[in-house]
Amino acid sequence: MGNDAYFMACLSAVAETMPSLIKDMFVTTVPNAQGIIGLRYFIRGKPYVISIDTEFLFENTADPTLVYGGTDAGKTAMWAAILEKGWAKIKGNYDRIQSGSAFDSMRVITGAPSYVDDLSI
Repeated sequence: MGNDAYFMACLSAVAETMPSLIKDMFVTTVPNAQGIIGLRYFIRGKPYVISIDTEFLFENTADPTLVYGGTDAGKTAMWAAILEKGWAKIKGNYDRIQSGSAFDSMRVITGAPSYVDDLSI
């Protein structure tokens, strides 16, 4: 299991406050026969579209659950797992998203500039 709570928290916050930004990340809005999904992220301030497939790793249990990401309680919404897979592809693999910055995640998701301000005296 990944420890990319920083990214998933950013996805959740954006989905709660500006759901249209999450919706806009999905370039592919209609399933295709090839099982390819186009996703838009902001890299270095510019929008880039990456492609992922629809293959996901599940735990082999009586009630299969995703190894990475997650779904809603009814196991019908996979948008967060799909966007997490895209983030893992950008970074290289799931291991490389183990720790990161919420500031970077917000910038990649929204395209808005973000920075850290040191308020210590």
